[in-house]
Amino acid sequence: MATGIGVDPSQLDAASDKVSAAAEAAQAAKDYALEADGDPWIWGLPGLVLAGPYFSAASIVHSIYAGIPDALSGAAERLHADAEAYRECEDENCAELDKACGELE
Repeated sequence: MATGIGVDPSQLDAASDKVSAAAEAAQAAKDYALEADGDPWIWGLPGLVLAGPYFSAASIVHSIYAGIPDALSGAAERLHADAEAYRECEDENCAELDKACGELE
């Protein structure tokens, strides 16, 4: 009965690719949201009453979303680095086992 943890580096790489794609989508959404903000005068003089609260809220939302693409990119890089670390560890373990088997023969 196995009691260890099994890690498939290719699955970590696949997860990294998906998180990278999410980072790109988040960046595109962030850029679109910034471009979508209109001019405060878009609603005319009567709209200035609403423009202040709207642009204040939009500024808060933009600041919240600002770090999401970088956070996702960092997570993707970490997943890829973890996959590489597991591959290196597995290679080292295999080399040690091959060496031990050679000594037993």
